[in-house]
Amino acid sequence: MSVDEPPFLAKAREALKAAQILVQQDCFGSAANRAYYAAFHATRAALIAANQSGPEDKWSHEAIQARLGILTRSNKTYPSHLSSDLPRSRGIREMADYDTDMVNSKTAHRAVRTAEVFIMDVQKAILP
Repeated sequence: MSVDEPPFLAKAREALKAAQILVQQDCFGSAANRAYYAAFHATRAALIAANQSGPEDKWSHEAIQARLGILTRSNKTYPSHLSSDLPRSRGIREMADYDTDMVNSKTAHRAVRTAEVFIMDVQKAILP
């Protein structure tokens, strides 16, 4: 993490890199897991940058999603699609982690692409 990099943005990028590698190796469930956490950490970075959270705050997945919804409605710097992308990614991750169904290639690739766009949108909003 660089001196000027917002907290959790480096974690988001690392999780995204892992998701990209995993999807290339046909590890679709694990890729979906890492893609969700990339978006989750990017959300934490956005909330911290907007002074809606501190780096030490602990949030549940539900609370993070709710706060993101408030942020995208109140701060037009953040695209509104973020508030629907995060819960959709979480649903795919939960299927990968807890269900007997396997994540297929198409779903995993879409999850990784969603995480890429998610992080780019957050970076645009919080980096100078």
